[in-house]
Amino acid sequence: MASNLPKLMIFGSFGVAGLVASLALIDIVTARPFAGSGTMDILFVLSSGVVGYLGWEAYQDLKWAALTTAQRQKVRLSFLSNAASSWRVHCSNRESTNRGEAMQINVVKRKTLAGEICLGTMMFEFNTTGVARLAAVAGAEFAVFDMEHSGWTIESIRMLIATTPKSEITPIVRIPALEYHFVARVLDMGAMGIMVPMVESAEEAERLVRSAKYPPMGRRGAAFTIAHDEYRNDPIPEIVRSANEETLLIAQIETAKGLEQVEKIAAVPGIDVLWIGLYDLANSMGLAGQLSHPDILAAIERVLAACQTYGKVPAVLVTSVADGRAQLARGFRLLAYCGDCSLYQSALRDGLLALQA
Repeated sequence: MASNLPKLMIFGSFGVAGLVASLALIDIVTARPFAGSGTMDILFVLSSGVVGYLGWEAYQDLKWAALTTAQRQKVRLSFLSNAASSWRVHCSNRESTNRGEAMQINVVKRKTLAGEICLGTMMFEFNTTGVARLAAVAGAEFAVFDMEHSGWTIESIRMLIATTPKSEITPIVRIPALEYHFVARVLDMGAMGIMVPMVESAEEAERLVRSAKYPPMGRRGAAFTIAHDEYRNDPIPEIVRSANEETLLIAQIETAKGLEQVEKIAAVPGIDVLWIGLYDLANSMGLAGQLSHPDILAAIERVLAACQTYGKVPAVLVTSVADGRAQLARGFRLLAYCGDCSLYQSALRDGLLALQA
């Protein structure tokens, strides 16, 4: 406001001058004092504003004439830059208005299906209001909140999703079992992805899709102006379309039976990701903890091949940087780097050992 004060004073002086001139002219033309009513009075008052505006334009012309060629070029470039920036904001706002702010863009889904890599982490223990934001600040692109092994209730998941900055990190929930009430409730709370453990057939994969998608693609129940659409009153057809497009569906391949059916599972429309659960798969194959066993390595290649054939995203949990690099080299595109328990424990242990040395 302070920087605009000289401009306001100049503009105001021209306006006052115009008003005084108008009042004097009224007295001369009508031979009576200004009364503030009547067509002539109104026209002359309006003319004062015009005089002020013209005076301001003349003042700007004088300023422009005083500028050097370099200064004028700088002003032109600044104007064009500001205009371009304003147009980008306008277009962005118009797109947001057309799509609705509640129409969350699932960056992880779009990037991975386009062939890019996304890195994130998993949460098992720390159900706090800041844990997702901490992960986002650290650079994680997604966080998987686990219900299978954590014992977290629906209320815990509700809080975790509500405190996740979705524009910075994508919240995904691993539900404990493939049941409609888990899928639908977690999605209605605002999860942008669902992970289902131990998927063993195409029929189970199809059931996941039906539970997660609105008609005609599925049978998800309709509830609007709640958490999943940010409590907004956006057009329902747009909410339905966006939810069906943006929700990430992950089927875990982590049993011998699931491995045998992996090609049929991968062929199911609507499934986006095949996440290989190495520890459960090794257990199921009688190879507990033997993640470098030839049969496990062959299983990994089979899952990767199924993903390649049917256009799915291969995903896995890694427990070290070296492990992560190796899996990326194999072709995995969605990687969760450790869980919250192991990250906290290893960082604390390393620090304490360094201090004790």
